[in-house]
Amino acid sequence: ICTEISTEAIIYLGKNDINTCGATSISSSIGLGTGFDEDVTLTIDAPGVVSAQLESNEIKNGSATKLLITNLENTPSGNYEITVNATDGTNSKTEVITLQVSEPLESIELINPIDAAIDAPIMTELQWQQNSSDESYFLQVAISSDFSSTIIDTTLTVNQLSIAEGVFDELTEYFWRVAVSNGCNSIVSQTQSFTTDMGVSTFQLEDLSFEIYPNPASTFIKLISTNNLPRNLSISLYNINGQLILSDQIDAGGRVLDLNVSHLSSGLYFLKINDQEISHTEKMIINN
Repeated sequence: ICTEISTEAIIYLGKNDINTCGATSISSSIGLGTGFDEDVTLTIDAPGVVSAQLESNEIKNGSATKLLITNLENTPSGNYEITVNATDGTNSKTEVITLQVSEPLESIELINPIDAAIDAPIMTELQWQQNSSDESYFLQVAISSDFSSTIIDTTLTVNQLSIAEGVFDELTEYFWRVAVSNGCNSIVSQTQSFTTDMGVSTFQLEDLSFEIYPNPASTFIKLISTNNLPRNLSISLYNINGQLILSDQIDAGGRVLDLNVSHLSSGLYFLKINDQEISHTEKMIINN
């Protein structure tokens, strides 16, 4: 019985994938298998930002050397390819090492809604800090601070999530946190809270439809008509004592008014919209 033995040149890599995870230097073995006839010359090709060298460039068939990667603290985070070439003048072989340079994550900041917000829209967008090396996020939203009653448990590859209609209830406090992993380590954000507003109020004035939000409000009250107005529309804001606090109008042809309430004291107010002889009044809460 005759058994054919492979004579293909072989390079043995200690690691095909190297993750530095905050290291300043790292090494990996490179060995030669059968298939080379003479002494073997090893060379490497690496990106200019990667400081890599071989402990020995000339080794014998069946022996090994080390790949030394240094100055990692000054190497930008990212993935790099290091090509290892071996030749004895007749036989050649090439292998590729993938180098992932990453730094341990130290913190992650929750951005939107701001902590303890009291006027978050019920169809808000949750957003948090993104680092260049982030690989995945795990988002939790709950109605209890111990997260025993979660309404969102999801893994994401982007640093935001738009909340669809029907997920959040009006005037409800929610707690949220985000865990992030970058292949080096994982960390969890601080827990923050926010309270949803009353959503979008809608009403009709004859042939005109309107939306008012947010409620409660802290910086502005937005009034939007679904169509361009055929005539001027006056808007008045009164305090609980019936005193006129603000007045403005949307001119004919317009659709939107932003009423600045950032300077007003917290409390209950009444927003009155007048369309000629017809008017509509909305209760508004301002929290400043």
